[in-house]
Amino acid sequence: MSRKIQNIYGGEAVIFYDRNTKEIMMILDVIAGGGLERTVESTPLNGGSYQGAVKLEYGIPENSFTVTARQIAKGMFVTYENTPAKEHAPEANGYVGAVKSISGTVTGYTASIITGKESNLPFGNALVRIVSDGSSGVNAQVVVMGSLAQGPTGWLEENGQVIAELPATAEGTIQVENIGLEFTLGTDVSAGNVASFEVRPPNNGGYSVSVGKNGVGREVGIMVVFPRQSDGSMFVLDMPRCSVGGLPLAWDERAWAELELAATPLIDQCTGEVYNLKTLYPAQSC
Repeated sequence: MSRKIQNIYGGEAVIFYDRNTKEIMMILDVIAGGGLERTVESTPLNGGSYQGAVKLEYGIPENSFTVTARQIAKGMFVTYENTPAKEHAPEANGYVGAVKSISGTVTGYTASIITGKESNLPFGNALVRIVSDGSSGVNAQVVVMGSLAQGPTGWLEENGQVIAELPATAEGTIQVENIGLEFTLGTDVSAGNVASFEVRPPNNGGYSVSVGKNGVGREVGIMVVFPRQSDGSMFVLDMPRCSVGGLPLAWDERAWAELELAATPLIDQCTGEVYNLKTLYPAQSC
């Protein structure tokens, strides 16, 4: 009788797919590991002088699946948060958005990029905050809430990184070269006015997601592909019906983030299976 010894070695990819169309929704191929658990609760029959159970009745199996991903993919948000990712095209010279009023009257406030200083643009939000200068005038504080291209500069406050504070006049212009932005004020420069602008440095494109507007929870298929081994052994684990919902985000100090994605494998009512495991034997045998 030949013996073909096999074991799972590593993980190559986890594929999430639409249960109905079988179209791929997401492929995770930078993964640290994962596992499928099936546990069954049992109720023992004890009694009399017996020193142990004389019978067991078994409950319903409970299934759980986890995979540790070392990447963030757009498909994670579509799959786990039921929200689409909004893509933006590459921006060779960066981007600055329209004014958003935070408080006061900021009609006419604008922001623009200083030519030649595009590489200084931060990633996040730039705020223009009108404050009293301590006497009869006002100043414009420029605050960055986000990532600075040159690292932290200026001084820090609990409500953002104050990059500059300059005298403000109605319809005046303020240039802050170390963040690559020029601001034009409106006719109202009353203390308490706060305007916000979205800012991005030169980039190769990106995306944003807005989580919380849509209900979470959906059913998908999940397939785990294991790498071909040197002896030719191969494994594929397919869970055709899984419930997923809620995407965790985690990070650590000076280390790549690891995201623990969870799913609950359910019985596929079409086939009656929770999962199926396919394997190819190795070429060697004895």
